[in-house]
Amino acid sequence: MTDRPKTSTNEENTTRVDELIRCDRRMKIRDIALKLEIPKKDKARLHDLETSIFSRHQKLQSADVRSLSVATVFWDAKGVILLDILPQGQCINAARYCSTLDRLKEAIRRKRPGLLRRGVVLQHDNATPHSANLT
Repeated sequence: MTDRPKTSTNEENTTRVDELIRCDRRMKIRDIALKLEIPKKDKARLHDLETSIFSRHQKLQSADVRSLSVATVFWDAKGVILLDILPQGQCINAARYCSTLDRLKEAIRRKRPGLLRRGVVLQHDNATPHSANLT
């Protein structure tokens, strides 16, 4: 007899799945199952759990999209370097992103002197604006 529970659907795993999805929304079910050591037979249940968590988040996100603003946040281990809030109704495009990067460079120069000389690495989540030829 093993100490493993008969099902992987429990409050602890629900919380852990939610945390994993919040950290990496592109994480695949297979990767979640490996991290949580969930047996193959429970992967279907994990899929149902993941779907219910996503639908909860989508309901919250679709509340009133017209009243939302888009924020671009740049930070490091010491804290926020730049918070750029887009006016309502505007989208991030290549020109806007270039402008934001210029402001980021000035903010780094002001708040983290010496960091530009050592080199800055940006990790992007939304690929469209920063992969345009203009940027």
